Amino acid sequence: MLLVRPAAEPLSLGYCTNVHPAHSVADIANALLAHAVPLRERLGCDELVVGLHLGAHAVHELHDAAKLSALAQFLQTHRLRVVSLNVFPQRPFHSAVVKHAVYEPDWSTLERRDYTLAAARCLLALAPADASPLSLSTLPLGHASLRAKHPDIEILAATRLMEVARDFATLERSHGRTLRLALEPEPGCLLETAADLARFYGKVLLPAAVASGLGAKLLQRHIGACFDCCHGAVMFETPETAVRALNAVGCRVYKIQISAALEADLPAAAEALHACAEPRYLHQTSLRKEDGVTTVDDLHLLEPGACGTARTHFHIPIHAQPANALRSTASSLPHTLKLLEATGCTHYEVETYTFDVLPESVRAAESLIENLARELETAASWLQKSS
Repeated sequence: MLLVRPAAEPLSLGYCTNVHPAHSVADIANALLAHAVPLRERLGCDELVVGLHLGAHAVHELHDAAKLSALAQFLQTHRLRVVSLNVFPQRPFHSAVVKHAVYEPDWSTLERRDYTLAAARCLLALAPADASPLSLSTLPLGHASLRAKHPDIEILAATRLMEVARDFATLERSHGRTLRLALEPEPGCLLETAADLARFYGKVLLPAAVASGLGAKLLQRHIGACFDCCHGAVMFETPETAVRALNAVGCRVYKIQISAALEADLPAAAEALHACAEPRYLHQTSLRKEDGVTTVDDLHLLEPGACGTARTHFHIPIHAQPANALRSTASSLPHTLKLLEATGCTHYEVETYTFDVLPESVRAAESLIENLARELETAASWLQKSS
C-alpha cells in the first residue's frame, strides 16, 4: 500500500513481517507467498509495502549474492515493495520464550553493529531502485539492567552508532541512496521514551559525533528515531512531549509504527488484564496513579491489588475493540499521527507481531490476512485524514 500526499514526498504504509515465524530466507519467501501476496490481492493494490524483519540467520544467508538477487527478484515479481527493515530482534523472534533475549546483543557490541551493517547492504539490494531514503529500526541500546553492569554502556553504544553512520555515509556515496537507522524507545530499556532518546542524542551521541570529527550533520542524516505508538502509550508519554523533545536536539523521526496497547482500570479489570499474560514476549506494564507512573518489566509482576490506570506492552490490532472491561489506546492514534506528520517521516508500518498469542478478548479477526487488511485500511484512513 502506497499513499501519496499532495505536494509532499510519497508516504509508504505497510505491515511488519515480524508477525511471521520466518527464520531463514526460504521461510520468509514462504510466509510472504502465504500472507503478503493474498493480502495485496485482498486490498486490491498494485503494490504492497512490507517492512521485512531480517534476523541474523537470514542476513547471513543473504551474504550469498545469488540468494540476495533471487529474493530481490521474488519481491519484484510479487509486487512487494521493501523500503524499511526491522532489525530490532537479531535472534529468533518466535521461539517458545523470547522475553529479554530480544535485546541481545546490545548496541555496545560489535556483533550488533556488524549485523546491522550487513542488513543495510541487503536492504540496498532488495529495495526498488527508485526508493530513497531507506530505514532500519533497531533496539534502544539495550535493556535497562545493562546500566548497573556497564555504567559506560551509553558511551560504548554511541561509538558503535557513529561507526554505523560513517558506513551509511560511505554506502550513500557509492549507491546514491540514503540509509537511516531509527532507534526505537521501548519500556524497560535504556531508552524508554522519546524524551530518553532525546537526552541520549543531545548529551551523549551528538557531542561524541562532534568530538570525533564525524559531525552533527552527518549523524543527524543517518541516525534518528523510530516512534512506536504502543510504546509511547505504555509510558504515558504524550506525542506533543515526544515530538518537542526530539525536535529540540535535532533527532529526526525516520520511522513510525502504528500500534496500540492494552489499557485497563484496576482493580476492576485486574483479572481480565492478568489473563493476557503469556510466556513468549515481555509485556511491560505501567500504572498511573495520582502520585505518578510506575513500570514493571512484565505483566505478571504487577502488584496484586494495584489501583490506577494500567497500560500493557501488548501490541493489539489497531481496529480491535477489547472485551471484559479492557480498552485499547488506539483511540489516541489519529491525534498522534497528525502530530507526527509534522516530523516529515514517510515510513509507516502497522506492527501487531503478537497475533498468534492474542487472547480471545482482543482478537479482532480469526484470519491473519483479514486482520492485516483491516489494520492497513484503518491506518490509511487516519493518515489520509491527517494530511
